[in-house]
Amino acid sequence: MKKIMPAIALSILFFGCSTVHPLPDVAKAYNDRGKVDLVTDNYGKGVNDFTKAIEFDPDNSEAYIGRGLAYLKGGDKEKADADFSKAASLDPNLKGVLKSLRASGWQHLGSATDGSNCYFNADSVSSPSSGIISYRVRFDEPDGSYTLYDFQVNCQTHQGRWQNIWPKYYSVQSEWKDYGDNYFYGDVARKYCR
Repeated sequence: MKKIMPAIALSILFFGCSTVHPLPDVAKAYNDRGKVDLVTDNYGKGVNDFTKAIEFDPDNSEAYIGRGLAYLKGGDKEKADADFSKAASLDPNLKGVLKSLRASGWQHLGSATDGSNCYFNADSVSSPSSGIISYRVRFDEPDGSYTLYDFQVNCQTHQGRWQNIWPKYYSVQSEWKDYGDNYFYGDVARKYCR
């Protein structure tokens, strides 16, 4: 009987402590670490950190969005969509943002004062051995129309060029120019040029 009691006490202690209680400060720390993982392209680690944030605060919609992005960037769209749905159920104000995240690789780059929006298609990125990164950009106008462009970045020369491809007209490829701080080029170069 004396040997059984410590074993029971240890079991109660172990199982009693294994339940995670909501701890928003701990969840925030894991959530912040997950954001760093996303920026540094450590998607697997990001999934783990956002999962920990969710364990410590199950109603944290931001952690579900972060984990959804980590899944999406890691190529698991099904799990990403489940996390985006969960985030939207926790915070209905997120539905508009999450719609653009679900849209097959289109990522919002920015908005103009006239109501137009610019999107970058992460699924369109290609990188031949020449060191030139090609990708597609979409401009949505306030009236519902849009224009597609093919963009290219030369990782060696830090130059970019573009071409209008749809629907207004098919334009000639523009000349190579230094892209400087232009986010249509610079953000892509920072992420994809190695």
